Amino acid sequence: MKNTEKKGRLSSLFKSFTDRLNGKEAPKRIDTSKMSDEDFCKLVLVELGGIENLLMIDSCITRLRLETADIKKINVERLEALGSEGVIKVGENRVQIIFGEKAALLEKYYNKMKRDIEEKLHNHKK
Repeated sequence: MKNTEKKGRLSSLFKSFTDRLNGKEAPKRIDTSKMSDEDFCKLVLVELGGIENLLMIDSCITRLRLETADIKKINVERLEALGSEGVIKVGENRVQIIFGEKAALLEKYYNKMKRDIEEKLHNHKK
């Protein structure tokens, strides 16, 4: 087992234990292992409040950094069920979501969607 994999499991176990102590049930994990990357990204995007809710997205090693139009549209429980190890509120409309190695994948998917939309809008104006 890789060190990062071990750390992720321990972190998840600790969070689950802490949640239970505080009377909060841990969300049931959704098995994403058989999903395509695109399907996984689409599901996460829905739980982030849709593409229109995202003003900026960036990633670093394990975290997805977001600026949102409305932070209340983010479904934290569903993101955790999809494999997030946590959601950290950084400002009024900014969050960081710990997604491990999938953070870069999510950023790439969002940026591609954004470019495609902008291209369609540009072509539509011609």
